[in-house]
Amino acid sequence: MAGPVRTCTLAIAVTCGSPTAGGTNQYYPATDTASFVSTLETITQKVASCEFELSFDDLPISASRDPALVNIYCKGSAEEEPGQSNVIRLDEGCANGHGWDWVDSNTLRLCDKACAKVRDGGCAVVSSTFGCQSVPI
Repeated sequence: MAGPVRTCTLAIAVTCGSPTAGGTNQYYPATDTASFVSTLETITQKVASCEFELSFDDLPISASRDPALVNIYCKGSAEEEPGQSNVIRLDEGCANGHGWDWVDSNTLRLCDKACAKVRDGGCAVVSSTFGCQSVPI
């Protein structure tokens, strides 16, 4: 015969996007499945990065390595095709705040409003294509 079932409260501890060490009392309580999922979404929103490193060296030899020929997409799933409806436009200097810009020759940054969309769960997948002129704002 099986023993009694124990009910436990799950708490996920974080401090500034990393696990809490030593019990600093900063945690997100999750007492059931719905609150556990909500807790993970909250943490993801706080730690989702808005900078992406692109390795042009990993591209096939035939692919363009021209940074003016890169496009970034905000997709609802990995299966969604990149296109005009989900392109994140190049926003030089993040002047408009809605697009993306280069940090250096291999790193791009989503501007504030595009970053907020990622952190709020509006983009399940951020992807890129190489070889077509970057679509500007």
